Amino acid sequence: MESEQAKQIMGRIVAALREERLMSRYALAKRAGVDCSWLRRFEQGRSGVRVETLICIAQGLQMPASRIVDLIEMALCGTPACPESRTEPHAERDRQQCGNPAACKGAGLR
Repeated sequence: MESEQAKQIMGRIVAALREERLMSRYALAKRAGVDCSWLRRFEQGRSGVRVETLICIAQGLQMPASRIVDLIEMALCGTPACPESRTEPHAERDRQQCGNPAACKGAGLR
């Protein structure tokens, strides 16, 4: 899995979550305590993100960071997103049903 592809996936997921909440990029940047131009680059897949910053973004979106990580993991593995709450047995089932086991193995998910 190329890191550029992972950046694009992460950015698209955060942008979709923000838009789902009808939140402007400026509003999320302010709530998360990040620079708006950085957030734009991140959502466009042109900038990476630190774990601490991803947690701030999740707080700005009023959701657990683990949900964002789950969505990223599923996108990287090619597993469709599941509306059920993410419990560990459920996450394990998703890993077992992963449509792209090589990507999961490369990402340390298997």
